Amino acid sequence: MIRNTVITNERSVERKIKEMYLAYQLTTSISKEKILELYLNKISY
Repeated sequence: MIRNTVITNERSVERKIKEMYLAYQLTTSISKEKILELYLNKISY
């Protein structure tokens, strides 16, 4: 979810650390069901 919405596609350790931190923040602040809903609304079919 974080990778697809917030962070650029660059390949670096720095980006991966930011991605892990933001993913942790997201999972502790909203429910898994809400994350799934946001993801499904974001992706294209």
